Amino acid sequence: MKNGTCIKCQSEKIVKVKGRAVWKDWRSYVKATSFICKECGYVEEWVVTEKERSELPKEDSLYDTIT
Repeated sequence: MKNGTCIKCQSEKIVKVKGRAVWKDWRSYVKATSFICKECGYVEEWVVTEKERSELPKEDSLYDTIT
């Protein structure tokens, strides 16, 4: 959706919301950008910069609980 088209419904009515916090630990975070489709409601979040992605928790951290 970063390219301006929804991957679910192909709508071009996309809202970009900057600055949502993605917590690294209980006291620090990186900023994510959300892309929201106004037609179907699909949402994607991206941590845009390489520097911020490098600051995310490691895959085996306490915050990685998806199985």
